[in-house]
Amino acid sequence: MEQRSNTIFFQNLGGLGVLLFFLGDLQAQVEFVKTPQKVSDSVRYCLNVGNRFLDSSRYQEALEWYNQALALMPDYAPALYNRGLALLSIGRYREAIADFDAVETTFSDDPYLYLWRGLAYMEVGRHEAGIEDFGRAIALNPKFIYAYISRGNARVERDQYDQAEQDFAAAGRIDPINLALFYGRGALAMARERYLEAIEIYTRGITFYPNALDLYLMRGVAYNKIGLYAEALADFQTILQKDPTHIPARDLLEAIRRQYDLE
Repeated sequence: MEQRSNTIFFQNLGGLGVLLFFLGDLQAQVEFVKTPQKVSDSVRYCLNVGNRFLDSSRYQEALEWYNQALALMPDYAPALYNRGLALLSIGRYREAIADFDAVETTFSDDPYLYLWRGLAYMEVGRHEAGIEDFGRAIALNPKFIYAYISRGNARVERDQYDQAEQDFAAAGRIDPINLALFYGRGALAMARERYLEAIEIYTRGITFYPNALDLYLMRGVAYNKIGLYAEALADFQTILQKDPTHIPARDLLEAIRRQYDLE
């Protein structure tokens, strides 16, 4: 099966929420999928148009074409799978879970199915179900780094810090400088209130990914936690120099300036 780009979670702003972090563009589950279903030209056309929209991050339009395919053939597994991806991408997580459930039998050997559904479970607060799905993905592909990272992030959310550390260690043996891994390990250190350790993790990540603005953001948050306000301001200012529209960096910078009367 063709490898698609991956979605992983990272904890942002010291636990103020979990953000969906995209690594590349979401790719469609296209017709290379082997299915016993006989497909009409009309259904195939709707699927392919939907796939082009999905690959272009035009999720609402993709959704409309998948719905057309499914109106013609309600049990067409590739359209259900891809509709689940579109729904996941626009925040309709419970509907995405329902579509992934509907195709699990057809795609039971696809680790990505369990990654996507696990991420949707995470967004609706079903952390244990997410952890189980990430484990299924790992069982299917023991080298699936994003499943380890996602399970580690889920375990951070559940305060299962030792198990999260084991997942991040497993991911590190696959790719020690993976961007998502820096976020995950940093989130774990922040959750444990090991702010110096978090700063070291984010700093190392920045050496490899100098344009990954959320590494600066999280390092700035860690600096702020230990009273290094000038360093925190410097990180937020760096972000705004690279992206003047970055609202979290602007809000945090202004909050520190107001609280401590800093320039």
